[in-house]
Amino acid sequence: MDTLKELYSQKGSAERYYTLTREDVVQFLGKYLQKSGKKLNNVLEIGCSGGGTGALIKKKFDVGYYAGVELMADAAKEAESQIDWVKCDNIEDMIAEDRLGELPDKKFDAILYLDVLEHLYNPWRVVEESSKLLAPGGILIGSIPNAGNLYVLWKLMRDQFEYDDEGLLDRTHIRFFTLHTIQKMMNKRFKIEALDVNTDTWSTMNWQQKFFFIPTLGLWKRLFIRQYLFIGQKKEA
Repeated sequence: MDTLKELYSQKGSAERYYTLTREDVVQFLGKYLQKSGKKLNNVLEIGCSGGGTGALIKKKFDVGYYAGVELMADAAKEAESQIDWVKCDNIEDMIAEDRLGELPDKKFDAILYLDVLEHLYNPWRVVEESSKLLAPGGILIGSIPNAGNLYVLWKLMRDQFEYDDEGLLDRTHIRFFTLHTIQKMMNKRFKIEALDVNTDTWSTMNWQQKFFFIPTLGLWKRLFIRQYLFIGQKKEA
Protein backbone atom coordinates (compact mmCIF):
# COMPACT_ATOMS: atom_id res chain seq x y z
CA MET A 1 0.00 0.00 0.00
CA ASP A 2 2.95 2.36 -0.62
CA THR A 3 0.80 4.47 -2.97
CA LEU A 4 -1.48 5.42 -0.08
CA LYS A 5 1.51 6.44 2.00
CA GLU A 6 2.75 8.61 -0.85
CA LEU A 7 -0.62 10.33 -1.16
CA TYR A 8 -0.67 11.06 2.57
CA SER A 9 2.86 12.42 2.52
CA GLN A 10 1.91 14.84 -0.26
CA LYS A 11 -1.01 16.31 1.65
CA GLY A 12 -0.31 19.90 2.61
CA SER A 13 -2.58 19.53 5.65
CA ALA A 14 -1.01 16.29 6.88
CA GLU A 15 0.48 17.81 10.03
CA ARG A 16 -2.88 19.23 11.08
CA TYR A 17 -4.56 15.85 10.55
CA TYR A 18 -1.98 14.06 12.69
CA THR A 19 -2.28 16.51 15.58
CA LEU A 20 -6.09 16.70 15.51
CA THR A 21 -7.90 15.63 18.68
CA ARG A 22 -11.45 14.48 17.92
CA GLU A 23 -13.29 16.14 20.77
CA ASP A 24 -16.57 15.67 18.90
CA VAL A 25 -16.08 11.90 18.95
CA VAL A 26 -15.09 11.94 22.63
CA GLN A 27 -18.28 13.85 23.48
CA PHE A 28 -20.37 11.44 21.36
CA LEU A 29 -18.74 8.43 23.02
CA GLY A 30 -19.24 9.92 26.48
CA LYS A 31 -22.99 10.23 25.96
CA TYR A 32 -23.15 6.63 24.77
CA LEU A 33 -21.15 5.28 27.70
CA GLN A 34 -23.25 7.20 30.18
CA LYS A 35 -26.47 5.87 28.66
CA SER A 36 -25.27 2.27 28.22
CA GLY A 37 -23.32 1.96 31.45
CA LYS A 38 -20.37 0.38 29.63
CA LYS A 39 -16.79 0.62 30.89
CA LEU A 40 -13.85 0.64 28.51
CA ASN A 41 -10.77 -1.16 29.82
CA ASN A 42 -8.93 -2.07 26.58
CA VAL A 43 -9.24 0.09 23.47
CA LEU A 44 -7.71 -0.17 19.98
CA GLU A 45 -7.64 2.73 17.53
CA ILE A 46 -6.86 2.10 13.87
CA GLY A 47 -5.38 5.24 12.36
CA CYS A 48 -4.49 6.73 15.74
CA SER A 49 -2.52 9.63 14.20
CA GLY A 50 -0.41 11.36 16.85
CA GLY A 51 -2.40 9.86 19.70
CA GLY A 52 -4.23 13.01 20.79
CA THR A 53 -7.69 11.49 20.65
CA GLY A 54 -6.47 8.33 22.39
CA ALA A 55 -4.87 10.31 25.20
CA LEU A 56 -8.10 12.24 25.78
CA ILE A 57 -10.26 9.10 25.76
CA LYS A 58 -7.82 7.35 28.09
CA LYS A 59 -7.94 10.23 30.57
CA LYS A 60 -11.63 11.10 30.35
CA PHE A 61 -12.98 7.54 30.59
CA ASP A 62 -10.22 6.04 32.76
CA VAL A 63 -9.20 3.52 30.09
CA GLY A 64 -6.59 1.09 31.37
CA TYR A 65 -4.93 0.17 28.08
CA TYR A 66 -5.04 2.05 24.77
CA ALA A 67 -3.35 0.65 21.66
CA GLY A 68 -3.04 2.15 18.21
CA VAL A 69 -2.10 1.27 14.64
CA GLU A 70 -0.91 4.13 12.44
CA LEU A 71 0.20 4.13 8.80
CA MET A 72 2.53 7.13 8.90
CA ALA A 73 5.81 6.73 10.79
CA ASP A 74 6.10 10.31 12.08
CA ALA A 75 2.57 10.22 13.51
CA ALA A 76 3.13 6.77 15.03
CA LYS A 77 6.27 8.00 16.76
CA GLU A 78 4.37 10.94 18.23
CA ALA A 79 1.61 8.61 19.43
CA GLU A 80 4.11 6.54 21.41
CA SER A 81 4.30 9.35 23.96
CA GLN A 82 0.51 9.60 24.23
CA ILE A 83 -0.88 6.06 24.45
CA ASP A 84 0.25 2.66 25.73
CA TRP A 85 1.18 0.78 22.56
CA VAL A 86 1.65 1.79 18.93
CA LYS A 87 2.41 -0.14 15.75
CA CYS A 88 3.31 1.58 12.48
CA ASP A 89 1.54 -0.57 9.88
CA ASN A 90 -1.34 -0.83 7.42
CA ILE A 91 -4.35 -2.65 8.85
CA GLU A 92 -5.26 -4.10 5.45
CA ASP A 93 -1.77 -5.55 5.04
CA MET A 94 -1.98 -7.04 8.52
CA ILE A 95 -5.28 -8.73 7.67
CA ALA A 96 -4.16 -9.94 4.24
CA GLU A 97 -0.93 -11.36 5.66
CA ASP A 98 -2.66 -12.93 8.69
CA ARG A 99 -0.70 -10.71 11.10
CA LEU A 100 -3.44 -9.56 13.46
CA GLY A 101 -1.68 -11.74 16.04
CA GLU A 102 0.92 -8.95 16.24
CA LEU A 103 -1.63 -6.82 18.07
CA PRO A 104 -1.67 -6.97 21.89
CA ASP A 105 -3.11 -10.25 23.15
CA LYS A 106 -6.35 -8.74 24.42
CA LYS A 107 -10.03 -8.76 23.65
CA PHE A 108 -10.84 -5.09 23.15
CA ASP A 109 -13.89 -3.34 24.53
CA ALA A 110 -13.81 -0.82 21.69
CA ILE A 111 -12.15 -0.31 18.32
CA LEU A 112 -12.08 3.13 16.70
CA TYR A 113 -12.00 3.97 13.00
CA LEU A 114 -12.13 7.76 12.85
CA ASP A 115 -12.13 8.93 9.22
CA VAL A 116 -10.25 5.75 8.28
CA LEU A 117 -12.61 3.31 6.56
CA GLU A 118 -13.04 5.55 3.49
CA HIS A 119 -9.27 5.34 2.95
CA LEU A 120 -9.25 1.53 2.70
CA TYR A 121 -9.57 -0.68 -0.37
CA ASN A 122 -11.77 -3.24 1.40
CA PRO A 123 -13.32 -1.60 4.48
CA TRP A 124 -16.06 -4.27 4.53
CA ARG A 125 -13.52 -7.00 5.27
CA VAL A 126 -11.75 -4.80 7.82
CA VAL A 127 -15.01 -4.25 9.71
CA GLU A 128 -15.74 -7.98 9.66
CA GLU A 129 -12.26 -8.92 10.90
CA SER A 130 -12.44 -6.25 13.59
CA SER A 131 -15.41 -7.98 15.20
CA LYS A 132 -13.11 -10.91 16.00
CA LEU A 133 -10.85 -8.64 18.07
CA LEU A 134 -13.68 -7.44 20.30
CA ALA A 135 -14.80 -8.82 23.63
CA PRO A 136 -18.48 -9.83 23.97
CA GLY A 137 -20.54 -6.66 23.87
CA GLY A 138 -17.60 -4.76 22.38
CA ILE A 139 -18.22 -1.71 20.21
CA LEU A 140 -16.89 -0.21 17.00
CA ILE A 141 -16.77 3.59 16.93
CA GLY A 142 -16.53 5.20 13.53
CA SER A 143 -16.76 8.45 11.61
CA ILE A 144 -17.16 8.59 7.83
CA PRO A 145 -17.73 11.55 5.45
CA ASN A 146 -21.11 11.76 3.76
CA ALA A 147 -20.83 11.27 -0.01
CA GLY A 148 -24.42 12.49 -0.30
CA ASN A 149 -23.38 15.99 0.77
CA LEU A 150 -24.52 18.89 -1.42
CA TYR A 151 -20.91 19.80 -2.22
CA VAL A 152 -20.29 16.40 -3.83
CA LEU A 153 -23.57 16.51 -5.74
CA TRP A 154 -22.81 20.05 -6.93
CA LYS A 155 -19.45 18.89 -8.28
CA LEU A 156 -21.16 16.03 -10.12
CA MET A 157 -23.81 18.32 -11.59
CA ARG A 158 -21.04 20.54 -12.98
CA ASP A 159 -19.13 17.54 -14.36
CA GLN A 160 -16.22 18.43 -12.07
CA PHE A 161 -15.80 15.40 -9.84
CA GLU A 162 -12.21 16.20 -8.92
CA TYR A 163 -10.28 15.43 -5.75
CA ASP A 164 -9.27 18.09 -3.22
CA ASP A 165 -6.41 18.37 -0.75
CA GLU A 166 -8.81 17.72 2.13
CA GLY A 167 -12.48 17.41 2.99
CA LEU A 168 -15.23 15.33 1.42
CA LEU A 169 -13.24 14.69 -1.76
CA ASP A 170 -9.85 14.24 -0.11
CA ARG A 171 -7.47 12.72 -2.65
CA THR A 172 -6.71 9.87 -0.22
CA HIS A 173 -10.34 8.70 -0.13
CA ILE A 174 -10.80 5.38 -1.92
CA ARG A 175 -14.39 4.50 -0.96
CA PHE A 176 -17.45 6.72 -0.59
CA PHE A 177 -20.38 6.19 1.78
CA THR A 178 -23.85 7.47 2.57
CA LEU A 179 -25.78 6.55 5.70
CA HIS A 180 -27.40 3.62 3.88
CA THR A 181 -24.08 2.10 2.82
CA ILE A 182 -22.55 2.66 6.27
CA GLN A 183 -25.44 0.74 7.79
CA LYS A 184 -25.14 -1.98 5.16
CA MET A 185 -21.42 -2.39 5.90
CA MET A 186 -21.97 -2.55 9.64
CA ASN A 187 -25.12 -4.65 9.87
CA LYS A 188 -23.51 -8.04 9.21
CA ARG A 189 -21.42 -8.03 12.39
CA PHE A 190 -22.68 -5.02 14.35
CA LYS A 191 -25.90 -3.44 15.54
CA ILE A 192 -25.74 0.34 15.29
CA GLU A 193 -26.73 1.72 18.70
CA ALA A 194 -25.85 5.39 18.38
CA LEU A 195 -25.73 7.83 15.47
CA ASP A 196 -24.79 11.49 15.23
CA VAL A 197 -23.69 13.92 12.53
CA ASN A 198 -21.39 16.83 11.93
CA THR A 199 -23.24 19.34 9.80
CA ASP A 200 -23.60 23.01 8.98
CA THR A 201 -25.65 24.95 11.51
CA TRP A 202 -28.49 27.23 10.47
CA SER A 203 -26.42 30.31 11.35
CA THR A 204 -23.67 29.32 8.91
CA MET A 205 -25.95 28.25 6.06
CA ASN A 206 -25.63 30.42 2.98
CA TRP A 207 -28.60 31.38 0.82
CA GLN A 208 -28.11 28.35 -1.47
CA GLN A 209 -28.45 25.97 1.48
CA LYS A 210 -31.54 27.76 2.78
CA PHE A 211 -33.03 27.58 -0.72
CA PHE A 212 -32.84 23.78 -0.53
CA PHE A 213 -33.77 23.48 3.14
CA ILE A 214 -36.88 25.66 3.51
CA PRO A 215 -39.08 24.46 0.59
CA THR A 216 -38.46 20.80 1.41
CA LEU A 217 -39.23 21.29 5.14
CA GLY A 218 -35.88 19.72 5.98
CA LEU A 219 -36.46 16.54 3.99
CA TRP A 220 -33.16 17.08 2.19
CA LYS A 221 -31.23 17.82 5.38
CA ARG A 222 -28.84 14.94 4.64
CA LEU A 223 -27.45 17.11 1.85
CA PHE A 224 -25.88 19.29 4.56
CA ILE A 225 -24.38 16.46 6.64
CA ARG A 226 -20.62 16.44 6.29
CA GLN A 227 -19.90 13.40 8.41
CA TYR A 228 -21.64 10.55 10.22
CA LEU A 229 -20.56 9.40 13.69
CA PHE A 230 -21.75 5.94 14.72
CA ILE A 231 -21.31 3.26 17.36
CA GLY A 232 -22.07 -0.38 16.63
CA GLN A 233 -22.18 -3.19 19.17
CA LYS A 234 -20.80 -6.54 18.16
CA LYS A 235 -23.48 -9.13 17.38
CA GLU A 236 -23.02 -12.37 19.23
CA ALA A 237 -23.41 -15.65 17.32
